[in-house]
Amino acid sequence: MHKVGSFDQLADHGSLKGKVFKSKALNPQRIKGLASFGLTYLGYSNLTALSLLVGPTIPLVALAATTFYGMRSFNEAEFVSSIESLENGELRITV
Repeated sequence: MHKVGSFDQLADHGSLKGKVFKSKALNPQRIKGLASFGLTYLGYSNLTALSLLVGPTIPLVALAATTFYGMRSFNEAEFVSSIESLENGELRITV
């Protein structure tokens, strides 16, 4: 039976260079944002064909919507990126 904060549990955090928690650079929400930017680029590069197919307004509105969706998905506000245990027993939380 392990106690809370035992050495066995802290040994799993050795690869984090002294940190207790570190978030990944690309989480699923950010990947959706990048995919949205890619879809916007694909639509913009084929804007002539899309405009001839459905008219000029619908493709432009759709491209603007996917751009804003990508910006909102890629943005992370008030998100804990790392938690580090200091020597005096306190925690340093990076937001």
